[in-house]
Amino acid sequence: MLSRSRLLVAALLCALTYTGLTMAPAQAASVPKVTSVAYAGQNSATGQIKVKWKKVKGAKYQLRWAPSSSKLKSAKLYSSTATSAYSPVLSNRCVSWYVQVRAIKKGKKGKFSTPKAVKLKVGYPTKPVGSQINTTTQTDPTSAQIRWSTTANVAKARLHWSAAPFEKWIGFDNRTAFTTGHSLSIKLPASPVPGDRTISPAYGNPIFGELEVSNGCTSSLPSTAYVAMFPKPADPGNASTGDALAVASYNVGEHPDGDEQPDEDRQHCRQHQQPQPGHRSPAGGDPHDRD
Repeated sequence: MLSRSRLLVAALLCALTYTGLTMAPAQAASVPKVTSVAYAGQNSATGQIKVKWKKVKGAKYQLRWAPSSSKLKSAKLYSSTATSAYSPVLSNRCVSWYVQVRAIKKGKKGKFSTPKAVKLKVGYPTKPVGSQINTTTQTDPTSAQIRWSTTANVAKARLHWSAAPFEKWIGFDNRTAFTTGHSLSIKLPASPVPGDRTISPAYGNPIFGELEVSNGCTSSLPSTAYVAMFPKPADPGNASTGDALAVASYNVGEHPDGDEQPDEDRQHCRQHQQPQPGHRSPAGGDPHDRD
């Protein structure tokens, strides 16, 4: 009986030892929680925040971002193999964003880090200048188009335009809606009509515009220099789209204030254009003769 009891105790001890040995690796395989998540920089041009965190050896990472901590659970996941990463382009630059990071090792996912609030440092918008503004690559014969490069702290832009530079055409001052993109197009009347400020492509005149840029958070709207914006020229060799010769009028139809030239001014011009009595042309012909 004694030997059987000893054998039973020995078997029980072996079972406990074996169980302990198999539990230890499972505990060691648990993935540590990511810690020390912190702001690490930003891209002011695109509106993205960079964060960093403490390394978990042998791990890859997943991040999620949301404008409130309560929305993190349903937020989209982003992957990273480094110990830092940029946010997606933020839909709102003016509020704090919350971020969480978790480690993944051999397919096992650790717990998400404690939510960390970070905020984009919004600066004064940098307006595009020089070659950062492009009005040369036109694609439409009835539209004037403008494109610009990404610049720091600019979340959106709009076009302020008129038929003359510097808002000199009184009563004809226009602004587009804001866009978060980098191009705008102004549709022009295809054919000249009275009072159109000579902006139809048939006149051959440009429209003039300046970009007003915003960081999306403040009321400041710095503006660029005025640029001339032409539509795509019609092909003069194509009978259906162009003429053999195009002649520009260059705003001679009206004054910049929108008023027609006064009748007395026209009469004054006609009087000065009439030849004086007895005056003869250099060729010796009668000045009143007409071909």
